[in-house]
Amino acid sequence: MQGLAVNLAAPMGMATIWASDFNNFSSDNCTPTGQLKYSFSSNTSNTSRSFTCDSLGQRKIELWVTDLAGNQSKATTFISVQDNQHICNGDGRILIAGNVYTEDKIHISDTKVTIDGGETEGHLMTDKDGNFRFDNLTMYNDYQLLPVRDINHAEGVSTIDLVLIQRHILGLKHLDSPYKIIAADANNSESITAADLVELRKIVLGVQTEFTKNNSWRFVDAEFTFADTLHPWPFHEKLEYQSLETNMTQSDFIGVKIGDVNGSVSEKLRGKTENRSNGLLTFTMDNVTLKAGEMASIPVGIDEIDGLLGFQGTLEFAEGLSVVGFEAVSLPIKNDNIGHVTIKGKTYLTFSYDNVNGMSLTKGDIIMNLIVTSNQTTELNKLIKMSNAVTPSLAISSNYSELSARLIFPTADSGIEKSSLSQNQPNPFKDETLIHLFNKEESPVSLSIFNAEGQSIYNANMTLPSGQQTISISEKQLGQRYGVFYCRVKTNQINEVVKMLRLE
Repeated sequence: MQGLAVNLAAPMGMATIWASDFNNFSSDNCTPTGQLKYSFSSNTSNTSRSFTCDSLGQRKIELWVTDLAGNQSKATTFISVQDNQHICNGDGRILIAGNVYTEDKIHISDTKVTIDGGETEGHLMTDKDGNFRFDNLTMYNDYQLLPVRDINHAEGVSTIDLVLIQRHILGLKHLDSPYKIIAADANNSESITAADLVELRKIVLGVQTEFTKNNSWRFVDAEFTFADTLHPWPFHEKLEYQSLETNMTQSDFIGVKIGDVNGSVSEKLRGKTENRSNGLLTFTMDNVTLKAGEMASIPVGIDEIDGLLGFQGTLEFAEGLSVVGFEAVSLPIKNDNIGHVTIKGKTYLTFSYDNVNGMSLTKGDIIMNLIVTSNQTTELNKLIKMSNAVTPSLAISSNYSELSARLIFPTADSGIEKSSLSQNQPNPFKDETLIHLFNKEESPVSLSIFNAEGQSIYNANMTLPSGQQTISISEKQLGQRYGVFYCRVKTNQINEVVKMLRLE
């Protein structure tokens, strides 16, 4: 006969079963089935059994069946007595456990989860798989769980997020989940407005390192149902249990990185670096000679572009070069699109511009003039370079993919661009990185990669045509090697080395 299982119930840690619970289609040739008597012994009044913490485990059971004539028959089976609520272990202790993850089901580690209730007050950090677990809690108390993660406010925030939020505000294309709308509410006003764009632009430019009225992450009870997905406020940011008497092992939360509406943080949590297309946006400056103490206007040109939605970047200035101001030319760039940042004594100019309807410029168009002064007489290319130190230098195509960006200095007298090599992007990288090469004319190219110890691990020779070219570095060249590498590219006019870092 098949056995049964019973779970001890709070608060006494007791469970009662009836002999009839074990009946499995008993029958008699004279007595109707409904008039048969069931008991745990030959005594027909022995119809119930109670179990406590002393009865845990599997117990043998005898089921007796008696007909109206007093005839009896028995069968042997078992009962499994269980304590799923941990009533018998430590005077009725329970646990609360859960997982913290993004909307894309990517686990979030190092999140502080606080608990408050009864005599318990404290916190745990989620592990690498986003798990947390509070053990040995007293039953019948009220408990409250609250996740907190307030670091790296700029993480995952870029001009592409500004484009997506602006399109949402204008009704051109709504953000397609309540979690993305929560992420767009940078100023915590429970609405999406131009004020959120202003707050996020300051973060992108690096002139503001934290949101003024919001944490970098917000969390939503994973079981919460939004009444209106386009207006998800208010939502449950904490879990509350009253008179808790059972284990709660699915106390999960969904994390939302404020400002990141395109989900780029999930890619980072997966261990992936930025994945940019083979496209390249080139900014140009004439390599003029600056004279010490004199003010100069430097035109900043751009590639021919059609449909580009935005761009951002960082210009790093050498000591002694100062930016006095700028003048918008082909694009209506305003003060809100420009940032001046000083980090550890170094000066940077950051920029972020977008147009949800797309931009159309002709090669050589001047987007703005930078007004600068220098305390030394020297060429401009010795004092300024494009960097990722504050905000990554990139552009946004019409399909929302990211393009790498670079700055070049054509010759001042002829306006002819020299052959040049750009730092690999992204850097660091995991799966693939791209090196952009401009060939003034068709040329043989020698590619050599060395590890940090100077050992050669890859060599190749090729011929590349004139114009913009892209060299891909991936597992094909590096195999399963990680760490620092040096890549030497040699052509008829170039002989340069770029330093690369590959992450596991």
